[in-house]
Amino acid sequence: MPICIVSNIDRADLEAALAYHGLSFTAVVTSEDAGAYKPSPRIFRQGLAMLGLRAKEVVHVGDSLTADVAGAQAAGIATVWVNRRNRPVPDGIGSTTVIGDLAGLSAQPPPVR
Repeated sequence: MPICIVSNIDRADLEAALAYHGLSFTAVVTSEDAGAYKPSPRIFRQGLAMLGLRAKEVVHVGDSLTADVAGAQAAGIATVWVNRRNRPVPDGIGSTTVIGDLAGLSAQPPPVR
């Protein structure tokens, strides 16, 4: 399964963190690369382009309602909100799947449109 990291961190810092933890992904796009910060749809669209996929073919998983969920939804991408603190789900966030941690992804498949 292709995975793209979409991050507001600078590329050098993100690459250092990925190398430290021995992680690699299909694609990585940072705010530095896109010239925009989440929640701008621009950074999400760049991730889609890097994967060669359309918005309806992917799901964005993130822990920030404003940066991740709202930004991905603005780009037409289905979302999963990682709600680690079990906060109440606010009105107006649109259709999103809510999980308590990343292990919840295996228990509840993400909603690809």
